[in-house]
Order: sequence, then structure tokens, then C-alpha cells
Amino acid sequence: MTLSTLSYTSLSELERCGYRYYLERVLGLGEDRSAARADPQHRGLEARSRGTLIHRLLETLDFARISPPSSQDVAKAARELGMRVSSSEREEISALIGAAMVAEPGLRVARAGAGMVRREHPFAFSLAAGEPLISGVIDVLARERDGGMLVLDYKSDRVGPDVDLGELVEREYGVQRLLYALAVLRDGAPAVEVVHWFLERPREAVLARFQAAERGALERRLSAHVDGARANGFSVSANPHRGLCLTCPGRAGLCSWEQEQTLREDPRLDRAHEDTGGGAAVGEPRHSQRHPRPGLGS
Repeated sequence: MTLSTLSYTSLSELERCGYRYYLERVLGLGEDRSAARADPQHRGLEARSRGTLIHRLLETLDFARISPPSSQDVAKAARELGMRVSSSEREEISALIGAAMVAEPGLRVARAGAGMVRREHPFAFSLAAGEPLISGVIDVLARERDGGMLVLDYKSDRVGPDVDLGELVEREYGVQRLLYALAVLRDGAPAVEVVHWFLERPREAVLARFQAAERGALERRLSAHVDGARANGFSVSANPHRGLCLTCPGRAGLCSWEQEQTLREDPRLDRAHEDTGGGAAVGEPRHSQRHPRPGLGS
């Protein structure tokens, strides 16, 4: 399988299910959004639309002013994106961002100062000659006073109080964290801290810090992911579940898995829960930790 360019999204999609990647990215088949709307777990905006709207609002947010978008601001952004949002959803999103602004990740961005903060920061690099060009966009990149770099990635996922955020990041966003760390370290930073910030639980950010000396090891890890994607090609996922398969254009008639497998919950979640007795964090990398719950303004 030849890969000329890769993003975090495309690499993750290939790792999750090469066949779905083939249907959508090669054949151009669209997601089955009707399946998401019919899902009994669905409420309000679809997750992707909600995330797009929240990211649009955060792109221009001034963390130093602590002035969250109003319900009217949310409505205006939604209209610009061609979305219809209920009044209750507008209020919910306004309150969500307001609570996040006074949590520690937002305060760190404010302390960095406007001149040290870049929004929607693009990057691109290749591990070696003949290897694919890897590209992406970082939500917020800030230079902190100690010279280190802060990467802040917003997550609008609806996460309940019982979800282990460290395990969630490792499982779903580990490749993203790896790409972001390498993008910044390859640009000459002495250190970088990658923060996954779940706005539903803004005081429990998941942090991972990397030093420049670790660049070689990180590049080898990324190379292993790329080699794995090449080797697996367009193979169907060995772990079908609702979160992966619900909106796949091939689920109803093209996939080799039956509906019983494609509409089940992710079995890895049950295994993780059993392994930890239902409580302790699972699979957090050596550098990763969940941020404590500081008081306002701390």
C-alpha cells in the first residue's frame, strides 16, 4: 500500500478500519448520517456538528478576557456554518465554554500572552526521504515563560463522570498526541506538553510532557504506526463496534461483519473496566497524567 500523505485523521482511520477508509476516502462513499440521527443515543446536534461549532467559537476566543460567547454568539456561529441549534443547546454550549475558560488549561494560555499564542497552527513533516508527508493543525500552540511549548487540543466529546479520560486519550488520541509532540519538537522546542482538554470536564485535562531528547524514540513509534498502516492496507477492522461502525457506508451490505458485531459496544471498554476493578486509570503512558481540580484562578 502506497502512502504519499497522512494526517492524524487518515492514519487513525486506517488503523481503526482500513476497509471503511477505502470506502470513504478511495471510493468516495459518504457516511450514513441517517443512522446517527436514528440512533436512540442521539440527542441534539450530531457529535461532529457540535464539535465543529464549538471549535469555531474557540478559534477567536480571548482567554485573557474571560468573556465566553453568549447564546447569541453561538447562534450566529451556527448560522454561518449552516446549522440549526435549539435555544437549550445554545445555552449549553455557552455555559460549557464559560466554565472551561476559568480552568487551568485556559489560564495557562492567558498567562502566555497574545504574542506567544498561535491558533489553528498548521504543521507538516516527513520522517525520512520517501516517507509520507505528515500534516495536521494544532488548536492552540503557546510558548510558556520557561521556554517550553504548550499544545492544547480541544475535545467536545460528551464524556460522563465515570469515563477514564487518561484511558480514553491513550485509546482514541494516542496517535494524535504523538504527531503533535513530534511536530513541535522537530521545530526546535526544548520540551512540549500536549494537553487534551475535554470541555465537559475542563478541570481534568490529560497531560503528556516530552523532552527534545525523546524525539528519536517518538519518531520510531510513529514509524511503527505508519508501517502498520501500510501492512494492514484496507483490511476490515478486527474490533467492530457501534462507535466505529454505526455510520459506515458499508455496514448494511458491504461489510463482512454481522450487525450483532457492528452495533455492539466496544468490548475493549468492558475489558478495561474489569482490569481496573472499575476505577483506576488504564494504559496511561509514562509521561501522562490527569490534571488535578484546582480552584478558580489557581
